[in-house]
Amino acid sequence: MALTPNNPAPLKALSRAFMLYRDHVPSGSLLQLDTFLVLALQGDPIALTELARAVGTVKPVVTAAIGNLGPHGRGPAGKRSTPPNLVYCTDHPTDGRSKLAGLTPKGAELAAKMRAVLSGN
Repeated sequence: MALTPNNPAPLKALSRAFMLYRDHVPSGSLLQLDTFLVLALQGDPIALTELARAVGTVKPVVTAAIGNLGPHGRGPAGKRSTPPNLVYCTDHPTDGRSKLAGLTPKGAELAAKMRAVLSGN
């Protein structure tokens, strides 16, 4: 699907995919969106250091983004609403100094919906 003046479909699809994301994280930052997208493209959980490198930031910043997108993050209306719960962070199974981040089932479902919209389905 090529973007041309006569074919605005790719931008419309991108806008629809972005709105799906915003339904879950209405006050999210671009860094949080980038963190979510990297995890969605990755598939398997990845180390926070690797995630930070992929997002183009440092580990403490990506850790904060994960916190906002996770089970204890702020939901649509602030502290009293349901948190996004799109990502999780867990201890690395073989390296006690590292943590892994990945998508929760809810996050994987959202990523699949966004892929479908972007692929024109």
